Amino acid sequence: MAKVPLRLYIREIENLIDRGQTEEALAHCKYILETYPKCIDVYRLLGKAYLETQRYGEAADILQRVLSSVPDDFVAHVGMSIIREDEGDLNASVWHMERAYEASLRTERCRKSFAGSMDAGMAQSRRRSA
Repeated sequence: MAKVPLRLYIREIENLIDRGQTEEALAHCKYILETYPKCIDVYRLLGKAYLETQRYGEAADILQRVLSSVPDDFVAHVGMSIIREDEGDLNASVWHMERAYEASLRTERCRKSFAGSMDAGMAQSRRRSA
């Protein structure tokens, strides 16, 4: 069997989910978790695949596991919001969507901060080489 970097494998599973091939994605996620049982990225994809197939009970279980490890996980909060809305628990749905929104704001601030640091570092590097 060919060796594929885990990051690439995860990207391929995301593509499977996006193309609606969720059963295949589920099988790949379970396969990876046999070798890497703590890989949060794979749990996130597993929850997303369960959500896409409207297997909300299984999705909620997996997404709660993600949130127990990464409390501000955007995808897990959006997924839980969808599940809670389907269950008719609008307060919980809104709560999870608010957490997702907060997580997206933090991510954007980090991205801007990182980009600013990179720009400053590049400018300093140019000055040194000039």
